[in-house]
Amino acid sequence: CLKQAESYDMISSLIVESVSGFSSFTLDVLQYSCLKRLQLDRPYMAADEVNVLPWLAKLTTFIVSVYNLNSFFNIDFIFNNVVEKTLKMEYQGLYILKEFLSKTTNSVYLDEPEYNLAVLLEASKESSVFAKTKLLGHTNKTSSRLLSLFQQKTNQDDITVAQKLFEILIVWPLDIFYDSFQLVSSINSKYDSINTVLRLMIDFIKSSVEGKEFSSIFNLEKFDTALSVSLFVSNSWRHVLFSKTSDDVSYLNLDKSDETTTTLVKDFWRYSLENLAFGALKFTNFTKFSLSSTEKSYNKICNILTKHTKENYPNEALKYFLEECVLKNSIMGVAEAIYSVEFMFLTLSSENLIHVLTILFTRDYLKRVLVSISTNEALFFSVFMNRIFIQLNNYDSNLNDNEVNDFKKEYLNWTKSFVFEISELILDNEYLNSRAAIQIISESIHSLPDIDIL
Repeated sequence: CLKQAESYDMISSLIVESVSGFSSFTLDVLQYSCLKRLQLDRPYMAADEVNVLPWLAKLTTFIVSVYNLNSFFNIDFIFNNVVEKTLKMEYQGLYILKEFLSKTTNSVYLDEPEYNLAVLLEASKESSVFAKTKLLGHTNKTSSRLLSLFQQKTNQDDITVAQKLFEILIVWPLDIFYDSFQLVSSINSKYDSINTVLRLMIDFIKSSVEGKEFSSIFNLEKFDTALSVSLFVSNSWRHVLFSKTSDDVSYLNLDKSDETTTTLVKDFWRYSLENLAFGALKFTNFTKFSLSSTEKSYNKICNILTKHTKENYPNEALKYFLEECVLKNSIMGVAEAIYSVEFMFLTLSSENLIHVLTILFTRDYLKRVLVSISTNEALFFSVFMNRIFIQLNNYDSNLNDNEVNDFKKEYLNWTKSFVFEISELILDNEYLNSRAAIQIISESIHSLPDIDIL
């Protein structure tokens, strides 16, 4: 039957519908049979090196469906096999892991520019439930069985499965990029899949356990000494791991700079969209949620961050802030892209902000950014750029009469530079570059100022 289920959806559906009547012994046999099918020595990647072959897609969907419908279906051996393959950097394991995390948990990693829902996911518990229901159709999937599999420790050492997976997924991209025999599309797809699995795993575990237990699972207290790959973990990924577990930002890898600049950088990584969601909500159409506690928290943080508006940061410091904080965080996800813009416009004085945006819109700067990021990262970056123009359209209300004219001249120059840069990339010979440019202009076009740039 399983062999037929790998080819025909109808047969797979019939088996799934009947599992409620299976005995424990039958379910064990089913797990063993699925495991043997996964272990067969046969190709699982399509010729394009991007998509998996139908047999693997259908078999994975079947296993995930049975797991969701029958709480007695044990997948311990299947999961261990998937982890083993992933630790060996075999894409089959990564693909199955991604399907389990995305379809058996309440974790959400947006791969579409859902601005409103991204903000609502972070604003409050009530709005988060609403957003997850919109995105997943439910918020009641129980994932304790899957959580215990990530928490388990191997016999050889005292490291959890989650920590081992994190370590291998962090360095896997290095292996992909140095493999010159892979197609660019294949490298791009695998890189995005790796990042998606990392985010889903971290967010799933973080939402399922308390802060201390999460810290223990990933050994955060001894992060730089216990993790062999800690040198390869960027501040962006450190922020994903440590955020919401502690206000301390000593986990960051920071360049030596003056104290005021360091304070700006630390504050950027200290917070997230959850803290600034109320400010971001003014650009959404949702007002039916009780957000009084969110507003109080937002106002408190605004009072803390306004100190930065009084600083006149050196040009090099602002460039470092843009490149090492804002840009690197903006390609991590939709929420991170929105937060990066919110933080910039909230904390930087008009003079500092204009300087940062002038760097961003300098000739060929956007091009250098876009040719170095993946498909998913380009989508997140499109959210970032669109959010900048949304903010700029309302920014002159914060300026006095003398500043408005200068701002409008700069805004015109930025818009011209942006349009010309994107136009050149659309005509680029490299398909991925053209695709990224089209993605960005399609997201931003309705937010661009109504001016003649010719």
